[in-house]
Amino acid sequence: MVLFQFEGEYFNGRRWNGKGYNDEGLFEFQIKYGKGNVKEYNYFGKLEYEGEYLNGKRHGKGKEYERKKINEDDFANQEKNGIQKKFSYNHGLKRFEGEYKNGKRNGHGKVFNLFSNKLLFEGEYINGERNGYGKEYNNIENLLYEGEYMNQMRNGKGKEYYNNGIMLFEGEYFEGKKWSGYGYDINGDLEFELKDGQGNVVEFDYDGHKIFEGE
Repeated sequence: MVLFQFEGEYFNGRRWNGKGYNDEGLFEFQIKYGKGNVKEYNYFGKLEYEGEYLNGKRHGKGKEYERKKINEDDFANQEKNGIQKKFSYNHGLKRFEGEYKNGKRNGHGKVFNLFSNKLLFEGEYINGERNGYGKEYNNIENLLYEGEYMNQMRNGKGKEYYNNGIMLFEGEYFEGKKWSGYGYDINGDLEFELKDGQGNVVEFDYDGHKIFEGE
């Protein structure tokens, strides 16, 4: 469920008419014509200001609370060990679900599209990076890659697929690049063989359009 911080009308970039809610989705205040007693929260649900508004901005009596710049790493360091779920700030949709250790992704995890909530990646993490076996998906959850990772990049044995499910490449990857193996066209016909990063190749995008041909 999407939780609103504010819902209503804006004027010149400022809150004008509407209702405000806390991080549990409960009604907190109402503002009319840019005026009212309001509460402002950051995206982590922490109260930053409570007081009077005039013309859609802070004006009059109020209290400001300590404001700390919070980024993803800061937030992660506050997390407990074990299974965690993270949600997008603006859309309320799940963006990650998986295991944490010492504030970093460690173990099995899933990454989701911030807008559609479709699965984009599922696999293993070590110290916050993809390490081990994993799978990548497109925006409609068609499998694009399955194989090994090291330090966030494709490394080791893997298979890559077109959007229609036909094999695009099968072999080994090195530092995120195709290294040794076989490449196929969108009909599944063999196009080239690559050895130790060398060969005469044909590259296609995931829809089967040719984007490069050469050495």
